[in-house]
Amino acid sequence: VVAMLILAGFAIWSYFRPDPRFEGIPKLEYYVTDEVGVLYTYYEVEDISYTVDVETSCEMAVLVVNSTLPRSAKEFALRTFQMNEIGKEGKDNGVLILIVTSTREWKVEVGYGLEGVITPTFLSQVATDYVVPYLEQDDYGEGVYNMALIIGAEIEDRYQGSESGDPAF
Repeated sequence: VVAMLILAGFAIWSYFRPDPRFEGIPKLEYYVTDEVGVLYTYYEVEDISYTVDVETSCEMAVLVVNSTLPRSAKEFALRTFQMNEIGKEGKDNGVLILIVTSTREWKVEVGYGLEGVITPTFLSQVATDYVVPYLEQDDYGEGVYNMALIIGAEIEDRYQGSESGDPAF
């Protein structure tokens, strides 16, 4: 009986133990999460994300952090995207914009349903022209606003409502 109780206790503990892949990853509650307090364009970016969601069903979230250490910005963005399940279930139509203030890095994580709309080439061009110059001047508000506005417009113009059963998946 004691052995069974120990095994049952271990099984319960294992089941409720946090997933180590998501240790230190923030839980997002709104479209925009500014952990550093640098987004003076917070409400404008929130409005853009809300409009994209209402008009296309795509979820666009923005996260501003000071640091992603000990993870790389790329892994931090991926884990944040996964843990918060950004995008509608079955459509995989989410986008996460991550800005890291300490390194002036940006990363955009895109769900499978938006990969044909928000391409790496598109993101690189947007960042080069409309985001990086502002990050270099510590003007995170304008850089994030520009990125959200341009990505949001691209989604509204080109998203066709992919389903996870589509051949692209």
